[in-house]
Amino acid sequence: MTLGTHAAFASVLYLGGATLFGYKPDLIGWLLIVVASVLPDIDHPPAKIRRLFWFVSVPLERRFGHRTLTHSLVALGALALVTYPLALVLSSC
Repeated sequence: MTLGTHAAFASVLYLGGATLFGYKPDLIGWLLIVVASVLPDIDHPPAKIRRLFWFVSVPLERRFGHRTLTHSLVALGALALVTYPLALVLSSC
């Protein structure tokens, strides 16, 4: 998938979730969803995100290849651990 398809699919899920679960979508949330949707392709050579974070993406791709580590439950768990403090801060506001 390309950047556009990742962003479109994430947008549909975000807006669908807002309708289904009754939360108000906002610009910051949408931007975070779009960025998170392209992160799994950080190890894919033609991906635009790879060009921005080449210092992470090149070693990842050389070591694991595409659609291995970044497309796994391990990566999802690591992302959840990193973003959990942000969720705590936002929920207390």
